[in-house]
Amino acid sequence: YRPAGTHYLDAVHLVTHEAGHPLFSYTGNLTLTVLGGTLMQLFVPAALACTFAYRGHTTGTAFCSFMFFNSFINVGIYMADARARVLPLVAPGMASDEIEGHDWDYLFEQAQLLRHDVQIGNFTRMIGYVGMAATVAWLAWMKKRLDEENGLT
Repeated sequence: YRPAGTHYLDAVHLVTHEAGHPLFSYTGNLTLTVLGGTLMQLFVPAALACTFAYRGHTTGTAFCSFMFFNSFINVGIYMADARARVLPLVAPGMASDEIEGHDWDYLFEQAQLLRHDVQIGNFTRMIGYVGMAATVAWLAWMKKRLDEENGLT
């Protein structure tokens, strides 16, 4: 599945994704190195959301939570492309046509799940959409609650 065009948020996710590969390469485990891109892509907004929540910053928590769930859409699209390999891939210092590996092709092959790439990718995207909607609903509820506390309703 390839959506038309790219989104601004994809660039943010791409940076954290690509940073995860070299970071996790220090484990010496190839599977963890490959998975490290997605782990980092999900970890950064989740950690930031937790930090904002701990400090009581509702807007920061909502924004980072939204980004966390938005990342699931990006990951799901990448997962669903494991066999088709139609997405242009990115790697530091390499042209797209020079890249031979695909993270999720490798990971699904290792787990013997490659034939389910589209279904797993679609489910992952659904988690993202539901999570983003829940985050927006939570933020609206928090605003309503604050307005009631301040006598604005």
